Amino acid sequence: MFRFAVLAAAMALASPAAAFPRVYFFCITDDQAPPYIRVGPMSPNQTEARFLYPPAHDGARRDHDMLWIGETAAGEIRYHAGDISLDLAAEDTGLQIGDMIIPCTMLELPQDHPRGDYPALARANGGNLHAGPGPDHPALGEIAPGTRLYLQSRSEEETDGYAWFELYDPTGPAGFVWGGDLCPGFEPLESALPSCDQ
Repeated sequence: MFRFAVLAAAMALASPAAAFPRVYFFCITDDQAPPYIRVGPMSPNQTEARFLYPPAHDGARRDHDMLWIGETAAGEIRYHAGDISLDLAAEDTGLQIGDMIIPCTMLELPQDHPRGDYPALARANGGNLHAGPGPDHPALGEIAPGTRLYLQSRSEEETDGYAWFELYDPTGPAGFVWGGDLCPGFEPLESALPSCDQ
């Protein structure tokens, strides 16, 4: 199923005339060491690999890289530049940087989803998932502390100075989480807790 989705996305992306969704990949090392890499939004001929570091990171940082569409020797579609390659036809999509392959998760947002800081990564400090952006909306369930979350957007609604964020779910609406229960996955997250230590 995942292979089919990636191949379908690759076919759509390969055709400049095709209407395609905004496709992103989040690539994270198995030990979750920095950086995380967000690749996207995809376009028919290029995309961006954006390297994300935690706010307290004091080591070397890599600048963003533009990746260009091409083919592998086997004829598979990929986006690549220099030592970076994202092979869209692979069974398990991974971002190759030199000799290292980092596993990736695909996020597919609607075509009208704005470009910008979202989708974004966050971590939960606990709290509840709500059906809408605000505490008056029904609670759908609890979120375990430390859970990695993909945020689709930030709403205009705020409670006690923190915004409400819509979660990403490929099967449909997932619900909203209060920013007072969220901390950054890596980069700072406006209208949420500044760090996971609070």
